[in-house]
Amino acid sequence: MSGRQPKRSKKGSDLIPLNEVRKRLLLFREEYVGIRAIDVDTIVGSVDRSNQFDRSFRPHLAVDRERARQISLAFPSGNFPPIKVYRVGDAFFIRDGHMRVAAAREMGVEFIDAEITELETDDTIPTDVEMIDVIHLEQHRRLLAETELAAVYPDADLRTTRPVGYGKLRESIASHGYRLIQERGELVSRRDVAGDWYERVYQPSVEALRQAGITESLSGSTEADLFLWLEQRRRSMLPARGPLTLEEIAWETTERDVLDSTEDEA
Repeated sequence: MSGRQPKRSKKGSDLIPLNEVRKRLLLFREEYVGIRAIDVDTIVGSVDRSNQFDRSFRPHLAVDRERARQISLAFPSGNFPPIKVYRVGDAFFIRDGHMRVAAAREMGVEFIDAEITELETDDTIPTDVEMIDVIHLEQHRRLLAETELAAVYPDADLRTTRPVGYGKLRESIASHGYRLIQERGELVSRRDVAGDWYERVYQPSVEALRQAGITESLSGSTEADLFLWLEQRRRSMLPARGPLTLEEIAWETTERDVLDSTEDEA
């Protein structure tokens, strides 16, 4: 199922630390690729100096800015010796040659030779990745893995605009599991609970929102965001309307309903 991407965050002040990406995305096998020319703009992070440069590779310290200037004077044509980088998805994390990259950015050099070692991951890492994106990828992966939804619907797109949404989706699946046990009168595996929730609860609700035109009109929200909004609305309507289904609520929902509740939360 296709889903809308969460909103893009603004550029962070510093480079992304590779250790954080390793920890959150479970990077595995390393493979040496060789020396290639890479786009300087695709270097988004650092192994051990992420807090010493901003995302445009401007050094924070005056002494480092002077070092970068001296390097640019030593290589006026921009033909720098190869730097060393790790590649994760489409993004690069520098391990050696920070000052050469700083000089290249200052000089307007678009490409620089790099000795590349690739770190494999199952996640898609774009060249404009931010730390908040890495957190989203981690939380989305954990949601699919811990509920075992990945075993039955590995391509399920349950991304939310806020990391807290993934915990709420886990709660929704757990609540469905409790109801399913009562319905069947026996224990149900996590995999079966997740699959049944996705097929009988999540997909029909999202499809109803699509048919009502809500998902297209609210481009700033993901489908998972709107699903969680539906669940909250059902709980708030329970005293007055009784136990409505999510699909019933979706069909009578308007764009104004969602916008009003979002403005109230803000």
